Amino acid sequence: MNQTSPSHRSTAIDPSNANIIIGTIVAIVGNILISLSYQIQKLVHRANADGKRSYLSFPLWWLGFLLIVVGEVGNFLAYGWAPATLVAPLGAISVVSNCILARIIVKEPLSHRSAAGVTLALLGAAVVAYSAPTSQSEDAAAA
Repeated sequence: MNQTSPSHRSTAIDPSNANIIIGTIVAIVGNILISLSYQIQKLVHRANADGKRSYLSFPLWWLGFLLIVVGEVGNFLAYGWAPATLVAPLGAISVVSNCILARIIVKEPLSHRSAAGVTLALLGAAVVAYSAPTSQSEDAAAA
């Protein structure tokens, strides 16, 4: 008998699980950066409501542009670490962070309708992520 007892099992982190965790974190951070970029650029658009200056002359607008590029690259890279069935629903994070950041940065009110929409987006993302296959073999077997 070549069984290992529970006390002799390896406690090392499974590399595939570590990749999923990395992909999840990168996707969440990427979506938050994208939301932050929208709010920063909205500040510039409000400051330049009269249109006398080009948006390109505002350093804050360029910061927003840089943040959206970094966020989108992060989302792209997240697909390399985690399955699309997990990364894609995490896009709902951007809806939530947009509502929060809009309230904090540009002082927009959060209506009951928007709050309900955010709640439904989160529930939908949770259902999709929860029902996603946990491995590629499950994904192939389902096809």
